[in-house]
Amino acid sequence: MAILTLILAPLAHTFNCKKHKTLLHYMSCRGFEVLFVGCPRDCYDACRLRVFVESGRIARVEASDDRLAQGVLCPRAARDVDRVYSSLRVLYPAVNLGGGVFKKVSWDTALELVSSRIREVLESYGAERVLFLEYAGNRGILTRYASRRLWNFLRVTKTDGSICDFSGTKALRLLYGSTYGIFPEDIDRLSMVVVWGFNPAVSAIHMWRRVLGS
Repeated sequence: MAILTLILAPLAHTFNCKKHKTLLHYMSCRGFEVLFVGCPRDCYDACRLRVFVESGRIARVEASDDRLAQGVLCPRAARDVDRVYSSLRVLYPAVNLGGGVFKKVSWDTALELVSSRIREVLESYGAERVLFLEYAGNRGILTRYASRRLWNFLRVTKTDGSICDFSGTKALRLLYGSTYGIFPEDIDRLSMVVVWGFNPAVSAIHMWRRVLGS
């Protein structure tokens, strides 16, 4: 599954190549295809990124100059190119043989192993003994919610979001009336910011920059 999720069509090469005012102009005039994408990480910043593609291969990723990202890329997104083409990236299913040994199998074999085990538990112990546990991670809306149709049909046990999700959404509803929180610009007008339960200096660097400036 690709790390970067395309949300807009490729940018047309309509720049005046006689003057390279920005890196975007320069890379486009050199023949790079420029794609605007949304970072799919489960991150509060939800950054808009620019991806430069040459001959079908990602060459560079940078943050857009919008009001939130302001051209600053977090360390995780900055390594996306390395992750996409890493020799250590898992591209195929494998069966754990024990002792740290894994055997590569086909997708059909992997799906059959998983489905047969689920079927065995359903028939022997009932649907309540199968726990469906998931969260956002590096996924989009479609890939996150599509699988729920299967688990709802099977009537298996499900959690309310992730294991730790409900307490956070409950707090947001009590404080703001919804789970959307506040707009990033609202941080600039606050006299005090209390960070509870996560490290925005690592997990949400763009919000953290606003906190430091508030």
